[in-house]
Amino acid sequence: TGPTGPQGDIGPTGATGEAAASSNESLFFTSFSDTKDSNKMVLEDSWLIPSESKYFNILNDTDIEVQPGIYEITFSGLVNDSDDTHGATFYLQNSEGSALKDLTFELPVGNGKQMNFSQTIIFRFEKVTVLEVYADILGDAGTSNITVSSVNLLMKKIHE
Repeated sequence: TGPTGPQGDIGPTGATGEAAASSNESLFFTSFSDTKDSNKMVLEDSWLIPSESKYFNILNDTDIEVQPGIYEITFSGLVNDSDDTHGATFYLQNSEGSALKDLTFELPVGNGKQMNFSQTIIFRFEKVTVLEVYADILGDAGTSNITVSSVNLLMKKIHE
C-alpha cells in the first residue's frame, strides 16, 4: 500500500432526499390532572401530532374520540397513600363503560403504600370509539388519603 494522495475539492451538495416514512400516521399524548376522588380524570397538556388529526378528536375535558384502526397504546400512572382500609384503581375505558384489555391498574387495600403502573398494548378499534380514564377509590372515600397521579396516555395510529 502506497501513501495517501492529496484530497480533492468538495463537490456540490446533492438534492434533498425524501423524508423517511414513519410507521405511525398520527400521535396523541395527554397527561391527566391528579385526583383523590372516584370520577373521570380530566385531560391536561394534550398533544396531537400532526396538530389536526383525522384519527383523534378531543371532545371535552375528559373524552377522546378515536377512529377505527390499529393503535399502539401506552398507559401509565401512580397510586399514592394506600393503607389498610383504602386502595385505588384507574383504567382506560370506552364511553360504554368497558375497560380496554390489560389497561386496568389496581393497588388493592393493604397491598402497599404506593405503586407505579405502566403497560403498552396493540389494539384494533373496529368502530369510532370514545375513550376516557376513570379513577376509583377503594374503601371509604371520605377518610381516604389516596391520590391517583402522574397518569399519562400515549396513542400511536399505526399504518395499515
